[in-house]
Amino acid sequence: MHRHPVYQVEDQRYDLLGEWLTTDLGTFFIVILDALAMADEAARGEPPFDEWSSENYAVSFTPTALLITNL
Repeated sequence: MHRHPVYQVEDQRYDLLGEWLTTDLGTFFIVILDALAMADEAARGEPPFDEWSSENYAVSFTPTALLITNL
């Protein structure tokens, strides 16, 4: 059984981000580093070094937004 951290958000716009962080990213440390590197590249206007793949979420990194869709 996997236990994920409990989180609360006051602004519901961040709820999906919390889900993504605790399910997809929270399981493996190296995945968190990849996500941060991709977000950093996108914020600098560079294309991400790879496409994000996940069984649970579609994630797109752009210079102005992190787009997360629950599949």
